[in-house]
Amino acid sequence: MTTPRDRVEDALARLGPWLPATLVALGIASAWARRFVLDDAFIAFQYARSLVEGHGLTWFGTRVQGFTDPLWVLWTAIGLACHVDPVVWTRATGLAACAVTLACTWRLARVTTGSRLLAALAVLVLGLNHTFAAYATSGLETMLQAMLLTL
Repeated sequence: MTTPRDRVEDALARLGPWLPATLVALGIASAWARRFVLDDAFIAFQYARSLVEGHGLTWFGTRVQGFTDPLWVLWTAIGLACHVDPVVWTRATGLAACAVTLACTWRLARVTTGSRLLAALAVLVLGLNHTFAAYATSGLETMLQAMLLTL
């Protein structure tokens, strides 16, 4: 005799790879709906701009350590060197990292629980969480760190 949970698992199994892809897309849509750029991101943007302009990692020409995310500043500088606006560059990076984080969450939940239902719930809870979704487009390195941790 099958239980209601077994029937749900069977229905989710029939969706195949469309289920996690849809959940990730929903998480990205949630992030886009909450998009913003935190003012602190502009500190990294300024250091990156100074670096690309040949002034080194300076704050308007002054050599002072005013950032806490050196790899993110360098990543932002790559975007600026490619003539991409830093807001666009960091948003695209954040959304990509968000997608990878959600996909890894699906995989982790499937491996640890063996359940598509619980994996779907894990991705939904994370992807629709206001703070997680908002920081995907904040301009900061937060989502990259989440992705690396999840990986």
